[in-house]
Amino acid sequence: MDYEVIEDRLWDKSVKPKAVFNNYMEAKARKKELGDKYIVREKLVAESMTKQVAEVYCFQFKEAGGWANYTICESTGEFSIQSDWGDYSYRWNRYGLGDKALKEFLASCDAHYIVDKFSYKKPREFKAEFSLEATAKDIKSQILKERRSRDISQNRAKALWEFVKDEIEGSSDCEDVHFFYDRLSQDVDPHGEFGEYHTYSLLEFLGDDYMCHGPVYIPSHRYVFCLQTLVPFFLDFLKEELHERTSSKKETK
Repeated sequence: MDYEVIEDRLWDKSVKPKAVFNNYMEAKARKKELGDKYIVREKLVAESMTKQVAEVYCFQFKEAGGWANYTICESTGEFSIQSDWGDYSYRWNRYGLGDKALKEFLASCDAHYIVDKFSYKKPREFKAEFSLEATAKDIKSQILKERRSRDISQNRAKALWEFVKDEIEGSSDCEDVHFFYDRLSQDVDPHGEFGEYHTYSLLEFLGDDYMCHGPVYIPSHRYVFCLQTLVPFFLDFLKEELHERTSSKKETK
């Protein structure tokens, strides 16, 4: 059933609301998954086709272990890395490079520029990762701050502190931010051991906006390795290769 049909049926009183709602939600999920292709489904007809040749530099590493393949396609402006530490790629507009070869262009760039290009679609997901340790430390600091100002009772501060220590810091599941979010809504003292007889969660203590702004993110290991090791290694290799090529041309002349 097309999305437009479901949209029309929403206003048709002869259709049961629950059935419409279920179909509507399924259609919305499908539309989100496929994007614009959900509405426009056209058969692809090739107007032209060319084959391009790319250079692939394949490395095996001793010290760090693992492997990495660096691919450069001069004709299309594509540079990609497939490795034990993730896959990355970006395509530069070939006309924007002018007469400069892609290799020369890459050799003139710094690692920050190239890694930023790799992450331009989803920069936060690539550059940052949730830190359970830093987040728990931050929550504990807020508990102490509220207690010093006497905004929460001693019993409540103790309940919050023990919950963070046992159910968040002490849980490997909470290293996944989604499990951490679920844990925020749990009652910190379900048995009333500290004199609080109504439910009280960390989320209630921290505030609803904590879900958006509270958890602490740090530079991801993947991003740091790509920035400090994976890309700089190849840029140094490229510079050396281009230098040797230039030197050999001069000797030939």
